[in-house]
Amino acid sequence: MSEVRIVATLVASTGQQEAVRHAALQLVEPSRAEAGNVRYDLHQEEGQAATLVFFEIWQSPQALAQHEKSAHFAAFLQGIEGRCASVEIKRLQQIA
Repeated sequence: MSEVRIVATLVASTGQQEAVRHAALQLVEPSRAEAGNVRYDLHQEEGQAATLVFFEIWQSPQALAQHEKSAHFAAFLQGIEGRCASVEIKRLQQIA
């Protein structure tokens, strides 16, 4: 089974930056502790406080599916609901 790599970009709506950042930060440690997690990093775009980027690597599609069913992921989704101007999730395939 091949690893799954995800880049998820969140842009907080005006006035919602702190709430989105808080929800995102709360997601990091429990996600890193999950079985099947290889990497789970949160970044902020330079000069763009409203833009947060997750970089994730999971051992398998099943590990990612379990993450998406977790209580901490559900809490994160609830925490950002209605607070993001955009959310973009890309699944990457390593070619080199």
